[in-house]
Amino acid sequence: MQEHITPSRIANSILLDRGFEGINILLEGEKDIKLYGKLVDRNIAKLKVTYGKKKMREVYSILQEQQYDRVIGIRDADFIRLNGNEKFDSNYKLNLFLTDCHDSEGMILNSSAFDDFMLEIVSREKLELFSEKYGDFKELIYSLAYPLSCLRLANKKYNLGLSFKPASVNGNILKFKGFICDKTFTYLGHDKLINSVVEYSKNRGAEISQRSYIKEKLLEIIDCNHAKLEMLNGHDLAEIIYILCKKGLRSNNDSLNDASSVEIMLRLAYSKANFVMTLLYESLHEWQKENPKLIIIN
Repeated sequence: MQEHITPSRIANSILLDRGFEGINILLEGEKDIKLYGKLVDRNIAKLKVTYGKKKMREVYSILQEQQYDRVIGIRDADFIRLNGNEKFDSNYKLNLFLTDCHDSEGMILNSSAFDDFMLEIVSREKLELFSEKYGDFKELIYSLAYPLSCLRLANKKYNLGLSFKPASVNGNILKFKGFICDKTFTYLGHDKLINSVVEYSKNRGAEISQRSYIKEKLLEIIDCNHAKLEMLNGHDLAEIIYILCKKGLRSNNDSLNDASSVEIMLRLAYSKANFVMTLLYESLHEWQKENPKLIIIN
């Protein structure tokens, strides 16, 4: 269904809404509404899903061509700020604002909302005992997620033919236990990671590169030592948090059922107090100063 919702259709729905005098905020996906919907003034702002950042740029361009200026966008930074990325322009002037980290989930994890989430999930004593054995809990999450993030970037950069998402809405997800041990909470190595993702990617219509070539490019990305917060994918983080909380901390929280439940609970924990500490908030606040009639954040 989403593929049939074109940028022109989204832009036209905005242009035809002549009775609305506020600001339209373009967002990548449905989940973003759940997060940003509680961070902006919904009396002034309407949230519009564009189903991806490419469509967001196209919708924004169409509206600019029509001289419609009551629109901004909030998108995941993804890999755009990585060192050496020629596409990144620090003087970018369009009103399409980036998350502080790779994506919004990473931004939540990098805030005190994560601490509030952990207080709900497990006792402080359990967490301290686990950290004594395995190291700082958040750093363990980051280190376990990093190789997969590097493989995602290698795939994007070198067209390796890999898939990381289900083939359909309710399709099978990538099994993290293939490369992360849920007993010792250690990374099982590059070969296990590559094999898991290659097997998951079969029969998707893309030509998959040889495992040796995939490993070569994975090591090349790892050697770049990119900043973790710019690399780590939110869904990967949620999967690993679920494994650590369920298998490592033995949490019996009734709401902790899967990675999706982790994402939901993290969103619920994230507040305006967390948001005002971000560079994204600062950018939006600066934009507001130039548009005093469109106060979307307090």
